[in-house]
Amino acid sequence: MSSLKKPFQLKIWHVIVIAACLLVGFAMLSGALNVSMNIGGQRIAIDNNNDDIDDITGDELVNVNKLIKISVTDYFNGTDGSGTLAIYKSGSDQPTETLTISSGIATSGKTYTSGQVLNVLYNDASNSKHWETLTVPKMFASDTQGDYNYLSKTSFTIGTYTSDYLTVGATSYDDAGTYNSTTTGTTPTFDYKLSNTGDDNTGLITSRDPTTGYDWNVYLLVKLSGTGAETIGMSNGGFDGTTMIGTTQYGWIELDANSLTIWKDSLGVYKYNDATKCAGLQTTSFDLDLTGYTGTAVTMQITAYAYFDPTYLTEHNGAVQSSAVAIAEQTETITV
Repeated sequence: MSSLKKPFQLKIWHVIVIAACLLVGFAMLSGALNVSMNIGGQRIAIDNNNDDIDDITGDELVNVNKLIKISVTDYFNGTDGSGTLAIYKSGSDQPTETLTISSGIATSGKTYTSGQVLNVLYNDASNSKHWETLTVPKMFASDTQGDYNYLSKTSFTIGTYTSDYLTVGATSYDDAGTYNSTTTGTTPTFDYKLSNTGDDNTGLITSRDPTTGYDWNVYLLVKLSGTGAETIGMSNGGFDGTTMIGTTQYGWIELDANSLTIWKDSLGVYKYNDATKCAGLQTTSFDLDLTGYTGTAVTMQITAYAYFDPTYLTEHNGAVQSSAVAIAEQTETITV
């Protein structure tokens, strides 16, 4: 029986964390800023009240239908992005074109009209990927002689998550290890520690796939399978949600993308004073109830996923959505 907790796109603690991190990073996200911007010598118009007058300069704006150049900038360090951009028109689940980013710029082969809403998917070879919705801007009347209209898009570099630790109390459990409920206890609390051991200014960014409606968040998924897996209690174990599909059980905990990101300024100082955020480390805990366990060798697979939504898993018989990337994994055998 499923006890799925429907994930919100932004929880209260998300808002607090994001607000703090973005105070210093907002200059990279042009779509939401009410400031004058310039990309490649081209001014970017701001017309929030849709009166065809630039909100900053007071200059006249006009609608255009032009090829577009998209400036792609790494959110964490401000460098030029690389990889590809897939352009989806609003309401479509198929890309109208896919662009290669060169020196931080992606140039379209098709024209787009001011006011047109585009869902843009950033992707690179290292599994850094992120959705963003962009609206094609108007242009300054004095700038329309050029061939291109300009937008900006966020990129990032995913962290490295090869370091993960599982403990019960003071005892560590390596990958492919064994937990014995008779000798160690029938109501264990497992602590799972995940670290980003990658470079500074690498990590994770969450988004939502507008073509499917599924979130791309970060989760720890605990899967119990094998004879007797259904006799292990998970529902009161600190999980955000659990479900049983056949005799296989699943429990999930949403992780914090900000905690798993290493984000520092040019002096090597974390972006704000909170050692639990932007430092690349998160520890989470879950409980299992083995008092009624009748199996002898249940497999507990623990996987940290980026770009994951548990709603998809519950709706698709335990399948993981194709967007999801396993960033860390270990397996334990539970015995009696």
